[in-house]
Amino acid sequence: MECSNISENCAIVNTTGQFIFRLITAVFGDTLGGLMTSNTRKHIVHEAKPSGHTARRNAERSPVVLLVWDGFGIGKQREGNAPAVARMLAWKRLLRQYPNTQLRADGESVGLPSGWPGNSEVGHSTIGAGRAVPSDLLVIDRAIRSRAFDENPALLRAAAHATRNGSTLHLMGLLTNHRSGHACPEHLYALLRFVERMNVPLAALHLFTDGRDTPPFHAVHLISALQKRLPKRCVIASIVGRYYAMDRNRFWDRTALAYHAIVNGEGVMSEDPVDAVTQAYSRGESDEYILPTVLCKNKTCVAPVKDGDAVVYWNLRSDRARQLVKPFVMRDFE
Repeated sequence: MECSNISENCAIVNTTGQFIFRLITAVFGDTLGGLMTSNTRKHIVHEAKPSGHTARRNAERSPVVLLVWDGFGIGKQREGNAPAVARMLAWKRLLRQYPNTQLRADGESVGLPSGWPGNSEVGHSTIGAGRAVPSDLLVIDRAIRSRAFDENPALLRAAAHATRNGSTLHLMGLLTNHRSGHACPEHLYALLRFVERMNVPLAALHLFTDGRDTPPFHAVHLISALQKRLPKRCVIASIVGRYYAMDRNRFWDRTALAYHAIVNGEGVMSEDPVDAVTQAYSRGESDEYILPTVLCKNKTCVAPVKDGDAVVYWNLRSDRARQLVKPFVMRDFE
């Protein structure tokens, strides 16, 4: 079986022959079909005319084409719903001519809690496994409900380390709402309850503001709500836009700014978390782009990461955590 890459998002299996070219052209028009080289097109057309035993064998195989359209969904609402508003004559013709069905791409159907929207990560897992794979979000939610969360060995070691050394337990991650695939606010609050029960000497929060999975100026409300639920021995130590703290494209200058704010106390200084965010807004920065900001008292950083401290990162996805984690865990990192 041979595969020809038609575009970055579409791979075509040649054993389906001319049917593929016609399907691609019918759905997308001649633009995508035109991306095929003449040699590729001749090759496909040639394979589309098997005879004798080859024809019977190919018919038995019942070839299948899988096209994944990112962001394309089925919904009853018309306002703001392009697939519902567009004419899409070719697409509707395909639905009439070929068997079809609908699949759920959210909630428990893709390993997420009920009511949660799907995302690319769970989509990849579900398609690859052919079944609903419980996501990290769902696994942690279940652990919190069963109280297994409080017995997590890694969390217990981090808390014991901080208590034994009289040091700080740092919690860092994305401060977002319940619709993000990167973090869950209930996991943060479970961590806060955990450190309170463990009587950790000091817990320091390093908050990464969102602005992509949330409205662009929503962080001020999230931080205000968070402050009301902070345990006594817990402080907000830094606030950093996800543009800097969660880069995954090897823009190390962004990661360096986040790291130096968290560890060295370098960056914009503020004495109040809400003021820090409102000042960023006044500078024209939305949540995603808030410059790394250090919380200070009498011009002294309240809780930078120091030798002997422990760090817990509460984000769900690893892709946007790797760059910032590496300086903490790699001995020879530069």
